[in-house]
Amino acid sequence: MGLVIERTHLKQYKGNETHVVIPDTVRIIDDYAFSYASSLVSVTIPDSVEEIGTRAFYACENLKEVRMPDSVRYLGSGAFVRCTGLRAVKLPMSLTAVPDSTFYGCTALREVILPERCTRIGVSAFEQCVSLQEAILPSSLISLEKKAFFGCTALARIELPEGLTAIREAAFCGCSSLRALDVPASVQQIGKAALDTQGRITLRIPSLFVTPDMLDEHWNLAWGYDKDHNRPYQLDHAYLPHVSLSAWKPAARCSLAVCYLETYREPVSEYDSWIRQNIPECMTLIVQEKRWDALHGGMHCSLFCRDDILPYLDHIHDPVIRAEILSSGSAPAGSLLDLF
Repeated sequence: MGLVIERTHLKQYKGNETHVVIPDTVRIIDDYAFSYASSLVSVTIPDSVEEIGTRAFYACENLKEVRMPDSVRYLGSGAFVRCTGLRAVKLPMSLTAVPDSTFYGCTALREVILPERCTRIGVSAFEQCVSLQEAILPSSLISLEKKAFFGCTALARIELPEGLTAIREAAFCGCSSLRALDVPASVQQIGKAALDTQGRITLRIPSLFVTPDMLDEHWNLAWGYDKDHNRPYQLDHAYLPHVSLSAWKPAARCSLAVCYLETYREPVSEYDSWIRQNIPECMTLIVQEKRWDALHGGMHCSLFCRDDILPYLDHIHDPVIRAEILSSGSAPAGSLLDLF
């Protein structure tokens, strides 16, 4: 079969078969053992195998199926890099992490079953898996590393488990099909551009302490609206009492304040104080982007009064919106109706 075996090590594969069954005398599959085996379509790994080396199946472009037993306790980084024909895979339940670059560039990968004890998804583990539509993460997961799902443009659904503590830099960058993401309260760190999906997304984040090191041009825009690239973002839950507006760049402060008004629940002193001091900036954004829910929110919590709205009234051209504002029961008496 073209297998080069020395004692318990499978050193190299030199054949051109489409289907390979590894003998049960093998305990370790060495680094790069099957690399560039372009004819390989499927491989069966016996229960005797405990280790699969770094880039063991690198660029096996026609490989569609790999059967790995739970006896595998070590999987090297990049084991299946650029296996562009790989469609589905089940990782051994004995693994506690998905190593770095495991499925980098596996453009046909649609389904993956992760180990139940997995605590870490490594750097670029699923980067550029453009066919992956859904990822079911184990409840044991603690960390999503840098670029874990970078460029997964078809990824439309993923559930982040309670207990997850870190979403590293660019973890979901470029996941343009991801429309909603619930970030659990256990998350303590979100890296730069981690949620820059480059598409429209609703973020639901119950609690998060944002520090300045999380902010760059990508992270900043992921909370508001990127006018330069015409990428809309919607923050669904803007009640974030642990977020300090003073840590944000000027453009982001206004966007976050308007989001707060759109989903107003109860007063947050720093938000209220900042809005009162920057009403023209907030009103300009509301009118330009037609954020009428924010206008209602500002009236409801008495942050906007008659004199605040009057200069912008001529810019509200939609008769339906005007009628809704007129009939709104949320406006404090005498604050809005006196305008008409």
